[in-house]
Amino acid sequence: MKADELKPRTIKIELTDKDAFDFFEKCYFDGTTPKEVIEGFVNDLIYGDHSHGSDEQDFANVYYDRVGYHYLNDNPTFSQWLMRNSCFYDAIILIEDITVCESEIDYCSNDPEELEDPDNAKHIETFRHELEKSKQELNDLYKDYTEHVDKPESFEAGIDGIGKYTELEKLIKKGEWPDDYT
Repeated sequence: MKADELKPRTIKIELTDKDAFDFFEKCYFDGTTPKEVIEGFVNDLIYGDHSHGSDEQDFANVYYDRVGYHYLNDNPTFSQWLMRNSCFYDAIILIEDITVCESEIDYCSNDPEELEDPDNAKHIETFRHELEKSKQELNDLYKDYTEHVDKPESFEAGIDGIGKYTELEKLIKKGEWPDDYT
């Protein structure tokens, strides 16, 4: 299945019996279905491929912004803050660089064949330099976060949160929707 093909996702919503009936009735009256309305709204909200057009996109986003979801979350996690500031994927690259550098240092320091290589010390020093540089950049991002958030989560929790988000992202891109994220 291609990434741009429609795939069914099950997202449960909670409504009172009255609200569920009123939603059904409104959709039935207009010759549509709750599924079609919700899918349409989501596509308009995210400027999706199956949007109803630019005016509908504008109105969906005006509604979303007017509710103020962004402002209701006045204490974002590190990963949310990174996303808001357009540097989430920068942090992921830094984390990957740190992992690679640590692995290379370990390999160069412990593999017998590598230990005999006369350039080994230069390789290790290069990786150590890159490791420290990446750690510093990641720490700088975290420090900036702590300066802008009243109750920041710990650095470790922030890094874990980035990992959890990337796992959710992978699942959703495969067409799965995690039960514990509704």
